[in-house]
Amino acid sequence: MRRTLFCGLVCACLGGAGTAAAQERSMTLAADVRLEQTGLLAHLVPRFALKTGIKVTVVAGQADDLAAAAAAADALVAPAAVVGGIHKGAGGPAPRPAFLSEDPSRGGAFAVLVVDGAAQATHAARFADWLTSEIGQRTVAQYTSPAGIRYRPGALALAEPEPAPPSGDADTGQKLAILHCGRCHVVSERNRFAGIGSTPSFAALRAIPDWLRKFQGFYAENPHPSFTQVEGVTDPFDPARPPHIAPVEITPEDLQAIVAYAASIPPKDLGPGVEAR
Repeated sequence: MRRTLFCGLVCACLGGAGTAAAQERSMTLAADVRLEQTGLLAHLVPRFALKTGIKVTVVAGQADDLAAAAAAADALVAPAAVVGGIHKGAGGPAPRPAFLSEDPSRGGAFAVLVVDGAAQATHAARFADWLTSEIGQRTVAQYTSPAGIRYRPGALALAEPEPAPPSGDADTGQKLAILHCGRCHVVSERNRFAGIGSTPSFAALRAIPDWLRKFQGFYAENPHPSFTQVEGVTDPFDPARPPHIAPVEITPEDLQAIVAYAASIPPKDLGPGVEAR
């Protein structure tokens, strides 16, 4: 009986330690609400989480409310003038240029700030480092909102991106792609009579100029968020809105394997583009 109780206590302690560790790999980001409205944050945050394993909770607010939001956050992304004012009153690390909106009404120049005394300052600093790094700046430059809104890198002057070759096991990726993606897409000759007619095949997707970005972040693009979970990256499904089909549940390693397989597929010849007359 004593041994059973001791084992139970050890398991409880280890379970608590695991929960605490999971909680520690998270941070809160205060951000201008316009970045949420254009979808830029939904583009950036999952990619940072996939790269680092750090989960980011976003608190979006109007410019007038950001000082209060920043006080309870670990990092802040907002117009440079707003960030400068908050930093002047709080001190701590200096803000860094992040990116610029091509539409001045969307906020102009934005900066990122690690909040002085942040509970998760290490993770916040890593987010700021990532956002202002070459990878983060390219991630910003790759984004175009559904309404056509774009942002330009503000920390680095960048040449045309040279995508890094994806890592992962392509053979494993093919099996995973057929299992998970083959319900909607034609993945290869192995399922050429499957899929949904209106859904592009993997070969057709490979012909898109930014195919790598689309494959790496497919889980954040509709309709995938409603039924796709990437372990440690995406939020749990809303209990009030369960998946309408059997969910796709993969790990970051699974995702890299699928991307590696996609890289091995020759792009489909889609013919000449449509010319206006």
